[in-house]
Amino acid sequence: MDAFDQAKPGQHRILLTGQVDSDASLKFDSLVIFRNVDLLANVRQWITENNIDAYLVYKPHPDVVQAGRQGYIPESKALQYVDRVTTRVGEEPSLAKKTAENSLPLSNPV
Repeated sequence: MDAFDQAKPGQHRILLTGQVDSDASLKFDSLVIFRNVDLLANVRQWITENNIDAYLVYKPHPDVVQAGRQGYIPESKALQYVDRVTTRVGEEPSLAKKTAENSLPLSNPV
């Protein structure tokens, strides 16, 4: 199974990988993103404002899914911002081939 199998031809494919909410990268690397749900909401807002046709896949951090650490987003909530949620490790190789490294300007410029 491919996490992007429902994406339209030519549509950008964006993989959003979650983090544990208490991780230092979420605490210190952004002025606006402090939780996984902030990441999803900000990316959806950014692609909408920039008129980008994109299929978004969210993959929560395994520690959040399996160990119950901070950062859990119910799938119904995540699907308000993304097109698909995946927790399957087996989908990662196909994701890696199709997902480009992109930096989205999600923090306020200083």
